[in-house]
Order: sequence, then C-alpha cells, then structure tokens
Amino acid sequence: MKSKITVIFLLVLIAVIMNGCISNSLGVSAPLPDDDSVMPDFTQTGTINDGKIVVNTADANLVPIPKVTAVKVSLVYAKSAIIEWETDIDSDGYAEYGTNELYGTVTHVESGLKTKHRVQLQELLPNTQYFFRIVASRYSLDTSKSYSANYTFTTEPLTASSIEK
Repeated sequence: MKSKITVIFLLVLIAVIMNGCISNSLGVSAPLPDDDSVMPDFTQTGTINDGKIVVNTADANLVPIPKVTAVKVSLVYAKSAIIEWETDIDSDGYAEYGTNELYGTVTHVESGLKTKHRVQLQELLPNTQYFFRIVASRYSLDTSKSYSANYTFTTEPLTASSIEK
C-alpha cells in the first residue's frame, strides 16, 4: 500500500511540475524557475481520506522559526540527565550533546508540536562534564531550525545509590 501511495504522490507531483507551477495549501502559487538556483523550499505531506489522496504542500520559507528559552537541566544522575526547555511557538526539538563542544550525539526528535519540552539523556558516563545545546524547529524543517546557547552539566560520581538511576 505504501509503494502505491508513493507512486500516486509522484504522479501528482509530476502533474504539478508539468503545469509549470507549485502551489501550497493556502492557494499561493509560485512559477517554477528556469534553473535550480532559486527553487523554493517546499515540504509535502500526504494523507488518504475516504479513498481520496490529499497532498499538503507548505513553503518552508513561510514557516516561523521558534525561539528556545528557559533551558535547564532539571535532574542529573551518574548515568542520565533530564533537560527541559521552552519555545515561544509550538515546535519539535531535540538535544545535541557530548563530552566536548562538537557534541556527537543527538536525542530523538520529540513527537508533536508543543511549547514545553523535555528529553532524557541516557547511558552517560559518571563524573563527566557534558556539553549540550537545544535544536528547535517546526515540522523538523531545516529552514526553521533554531539553536540555543551552549550549556554544560556534570554527571554525579558513581555510588551505590546511583547505580539504580
């Protein structure tokens, strides 16, 4: 079923391109350029309702960029930590973290758009300094990403009581 939807979606996309314009779900159309240098950045999602395919196209340049605020490490253990933050508009997001400012690890992207966010970092090393930043966006679009400042925290030393956490 999924491959059938993909084929139908591609046929719809080809039909739109052959008509010489791309239009978004608001009815705004943009003529296709003669070359790829100024191609608008669109994202598409599709659903099936009562046997009809509905394709939603959004101009990524019209998507607002969220602002990350109130970043805090709410709990720190020897092998895990919980990071919370807020955004000024509904958004999704994740944390990039690691033992240096190059980070190297990312958390999963949260599901759903919201203004209050929380992720748990797991499998951390005890008594180790970690660097992290928050990446927020709308619908996981690269063009709507924003980054928090860089932050640090240090995990607790490994003790008998912290082994369970």
